[in-house]
Amino acid sequence: MNTNNSKHPVYQFLTDSIKTAEDIKNEYGVEVADTLAARLQFVVDTFRKEYDHEYNRIHYGNGSRLFAQWLMGIPSVIHIPFYYHEIIKLAKEWGSIPQNATERQEDKICENWYNFISVKFHTLCKRNGVTAW
Repeated sequence: MNTNNSKHPVYQFLTDSIKTAEDIKNEYGVEVADTLAARLQFVVDTFRKEYDHEYNRIHYGNGSRLFAQWLMGIPSVIHIPFYYHEIIKLAKEWGSIPQNATERQEDKICENWYNFISVKFHTLCKRNGVTAW
């Protein structure tokens, strides 16, 4: 399935990966509306507070590259799998690679994982009226 398709499972995966409004209130003491846009905004705001600083922009660039680097640090506000076997399992479920994928295909998926998630997160933000970067 084409990952640009708005029905691609990555978008539901991302939606499900973000903490709920109740969890955000309980864990961070911050009240957010129980909408996807508000939850996305909380993730973006957390990213900006934790990682979007001049030093990181100089070393990693701006926008989705910087967000991908932040995701590699396993932020608590969004749960993105980081184990290779979990990434490969999702890629196979989504049809991104065949069930009998070669090691090279699996490696390529894992190497690009955080960049892929970053771009799709940005797309999800745009679709929900949230300015990510």
